[in-house]
Parts: sequence; structure tokens; C-alpha cells
Amino acid sequence: MTIANPAPATPDVDVSELTIARLTPEQADRAIATHYLEWGRGLTLAEYMDRAHHKGSADEPWGRDGAWIPWGLVRRSDGQVLAFCCT
Repeated sequence: MTIANPAPATPDVDVSELTIARLTPEQADRAIATHYLEWGRGLTLAEYMDRAHHKGSADEPWGRDGAWIPWGLVRRSDGQVLAFCCT
């Protein structure tokens, strides 16, 4: 089996322009919403956002005491979130 080496998904970026940062609630909401088309099948956007917020709520073990933290790869110049995850 031969697997082709795909082209990079993003253009070359000067990594000095990037930082990893804890996201503001607004940045996290925008990042979560961008995942909706891929991961929100069968849900409305509102349902998908509610589900994401529930995962970070204090009612869940991983959300207690602020343990659910949204992080992003952020462009320094404008705060645009290029990638997103939660820990």
C-alpha cells in the first residue's frame, strides 16, 4: 500500500507570530462553533454549544474547580485562534 504525502493544510507560518494561550470565553465559543459542522451532526448549533458548555461545567468531574481549560494556538497580532483544545 502506498500512502501519498499530503500537502500541508496551512500555509507556512512564522511561529514567532504564534502563542499558546488560555482562551477567553468569547474565543472558546468561536472556536467551538467552528467545530460544529464537523462534530455537531444531528444537533443544532445551540445544542452543540450547550453540550460543549456542559462538558466544562462544575457538574462534570473534569469541569470541577475550573479544571476544564480551553487552550488555543493564537496569532499574536490579532488574537485569531488557529487551533483549539481543552484540558
